[in-house]
Amino acid sequence: MGTKKTRVDLDRRHSLDVTVNESSCTVVAEMITDGGEPTFIYAEKFDEPCNYLRTAIKKGITYLDGGNGNFYRSDEAIISLNA
Repeated sequence: MGTKKTRVDLDRRHSLDVTVNESSCTVVAEMITDGGEPTFIYAEKFDEPCNYLRTAIKKGITYLDGGNGNFYRSDEAIISLNA
């Protein structure tokens, strides 16, 4: 157990850099866009181990939705995990 960084490609314009520290039960996600500048979008510390990567991906998709009716079309998503 330790820290693992993963890039998750959501679509052709957005990726997530997800850092998981299993020993401290934490996850941090940053959105990467065409400009390449990371935007911090999510961090959480859990009481118990869980599927941190899945949780971060869900938060990234929620971030893309923006809560303003611009729903993210999951059929356009390209999810690939690169360790």
